[in-house]
Amino acid sequence: MLLAPSIIPKIQRTLAIFCVVTLWCRRRYNNCLGSSAQTSLVLKRNDQGSIDRLFVYPVHIAGRDTGEDIIRIVDVTKEKVLEQQIVHTEKLAALGLLVAGIAHEINNPNNFIIFNISVLRTYLGVILSIVDDYASNQSNFILFNMPYADFRKDILKLIDDVEQGAQRISSIVRELREFSHKGDVEERSLIAPLDLVERVIDMCKRSALKEQFKISIVEENAFPVINLPTGTCEQVLVNLIINAMHAADKDQAYVTVIIRQGLTWSDYLTFIVEDNGKGMDEVTQSRIFDPFFSLKPRGEGTGLGLYISKMLINKLGGDITCDSTIGEGSVFIVTLPKEVLGMNGVEGA
Repeated sequence: MLLAPSIIPKIQRTLAIFCVVTLWCRRRYNNCLGSSAQTSLVLKRNDQGSIDRLFVYPVHIAGRDTGEDIIRIVDVTKEKVLEQQIVHTEKLAALGLLVAGIAHEINNPNNFIIFNISVLRTYLGVILSIVDDYASNQSNFILFNMPYADFRKDILKLIDDVEQGAQRISSIVRELREFSHKGDVEERSLIAPLDLVERVIDMCKRSALKEQFKISIVEENAFPVINLPTGTCEQVLVNLIINAMHAADKDQAYVTVIIRQGLTWSDYLTFIVEDNGKGMDEVTQSRIFDPFFSLKPRGEGTGLGLYISKMLINKLGGDITCDSTIGEGSVFIVTLPKEVLGMNGVEGA
């Protein structure tokens, strides 16, 4: 009997699995073969990460156990992956509830700090004006082992540091709330994508000047005024640009935001954020969208920015992908489908 060439690899694979399964079962489960009871086992193969479920059925003839077995092998890789995804989703949901509670408890006392800082600064201004008059008549006025002029600068700097720390706490709490937020309310407005990107760059200009970082826009396709989810788009683009600034390691660091029309309805509007920073290896790229994963120094990031960004874009039916090379930089691509942009209503207006 001749066999079709396409059948031979399948037979070889089945025989290979059978041999491995037999050896594995005999070594790890001495009683799974030759037993009078039906057995079910799970085997993970290392060739391609596949997962098989083995069913061992004892053979009975006329009510007598023959000592022989029938082995049925079923590929359950997809089922196991789905099961892991469900468990992961449930963990994230529970984590979201926990995070929301923690954020609320942190935010309440922090609001007192922020409110009282402005009051304290006002009080301090009045007190310092009185001390200034006194110090002007004292040639060597010393406070806390410092000349008065240095003390005055230091106490104002301390107030500024406390305020910056409180604002940082507020920023972290805001990201934690966004992480746990499950609402569907989305801020929208009629705006051209170019105007949106220009507005985002204006938000980032202060940091760009501080880091001597050049930000530019390339509009490959001119879009009309469309009904954009501005809240999400601004948050995502700001996050990507700020991350690019933190990854800068060259004298002439830059980031370019490209506006491009995609090839299909699912990627109709595309924002491309490209930089020439440090870049990332494949292992890092595979984790950047995980919650609480961060490349920033400890205390400078929550590791939620990219996770939240991808979650928000996915909720709109779009996606965020990344391509990066060590030493050359990274490219983040944000795609939005045509149906979420209200294009039909605007074009027909």
